[in-house]
Amino acid sequence: MKKFLIVLSIVFICGIITADIFTGHLLNTEIILSMDILKKYAYSELFFNDVIWNLTYERLKQYICILLCGITPLRNYVSIILVGILLFCFGFFTMSCILAIGFVGVLIGIASIIPHGVLYFISYHLMSQQRRVYSYQQTGKIPQKIITYILAIMFFVTGCVIECVIGVHFIPWLIRLSLI
Repeated sequence: MKKFLIVLSIVFICGIITADIFTGHLLNTEIILSMDILKKYAYSELFFNDVIWNLTYERLKQYICILLCGITPLRNYVSIILVGILLFCFGFFTMSCILAIGFVGVLIGIASIIPHGVLYFISYHLMSQQRRVYSYQQTGKIPQKIITYILAIMFFVTGCVIECVIGVHFIPWLIRLSLI
């Protein structure tokens, strides 16, 4: 477990270093978090209904791809790789936000992944741990599987709603706060 945490820490730090190297050169362009893009995002009119359907559609596509990888014999490795990718992206995005708008970037980075990212991962983990049950082993397994699927769907939908609320209200508010 200690080796796993050390590797994840190194992956996170690599994301930070990558952002520090590349974002410094790309910050004034329209590619990564320029002030112009942040101002447009902070002062735009985002509607919850429009964002929730688009967000759910986009997350559902990613979720289905992850679940398809999760039914392969390599499902345990898919979870480990997913955590590594998420930590690298989290480090990269948080450092990019810090370079663009300062200390408030830490809050934006944390808000971009913590509440809903955890729910998405729990949902994926519940679904990926469902193993094929043979007919002679099905006694009492069907209600357990149904409850697991319902919980996974509830975690996924709750994650979408929380991400939409954070993206529509909280993150633009933080950006406006940092621009004052």
